[in-house]
Amino acid sequence: MMMAVSRESLIDVNIETAVSRMQTVIELGRVIRDRRTLPMKVSHLLCMLSNYSCVLDARMCLVLLLFSVCLSVLQTVLHEAV
Repeated sequence: MMMAVSRESLIDVNIETAVSRMQTVIELGRVIRDRRTLPMKVSHLLCMLSNYSCVLDARMCLVLLLFSVCLSVLQTVLHEAV
């Protein structure tokens, strides 16, 4: 079977990282909604992220996150370990 050859020079690592983080937030949001038996339309979710680049990635993908997890408001904050 023939496999397509990927061109590593076309892959943007920053975008790949942002998409991966976005997928993680979507999955966790869905798990939280399912475990707590919340209604399909949750109004507000607080997302505590470990570093500032994660916060920026989440805010950059905000519309997609809101739509995917069925939220009205997604609040992102930086959680600094003490």
